[in-house]
Amino acid sequence: MFVNINDVFDELRKNKLFLDWKNKNKDAYLVSVFFMSDNPNELQFDFYDKEKDLITSFSIKDNKVEVVEGSEVLKEKGKIIEPISEASLSNVLDINKAFERARSVQAEHYKKDVPFKTIMALQNLDDYGLVWNITFITHTFKVLNIKLSADSGVVLKHELNSIFDFRK
Repeated sequence: MFVNINDVFDELRKNKLFLDWKNKNKDAYLVSVFFMSDNPNELQFDFYDKEKDLITSFSIKDNKVEVVEGSEVLKEKGKIIEPISEASLSNVLDINKAFERARSVQAEHYKKDVPFKTIMALQNLDDYGLVWNITFITHTFKVLNIKLSADSGVVLKHELNSIFDFRK
């Protein structure tokens, strides 16, 4: 069972490190919530500063907050990173339900491609809106990406690619 996003986000919003940073970076906004199966008790919240074109990440694990400021943004030049409304976090599909839904897609369509690692990101994507963007790394050296509507859990897209396809 994974951590609850709302509980962890509430914890972050009360943290002095975050409050001090937010006071100095009033225009930065939430752009993703990131989770990896390697660290089931850790969530990362990413905030984007459009003017600086930089990301600041806050990782929360066991009531401890760590910050990484000034990371470069992985995006197409000139493209805007869409915000996630902080209010919408309380309405998104629970991370555990999103994971189970993605696992059912994997079991139904990609039985031979058994995952050993999971990466989950809550993002607001141009083509899909607010989604759970779930990636499974499989024992067959493939990457299964599944996009679920963050509010309903409806599968918007799923595709399987070889890890080696990303070298191109």
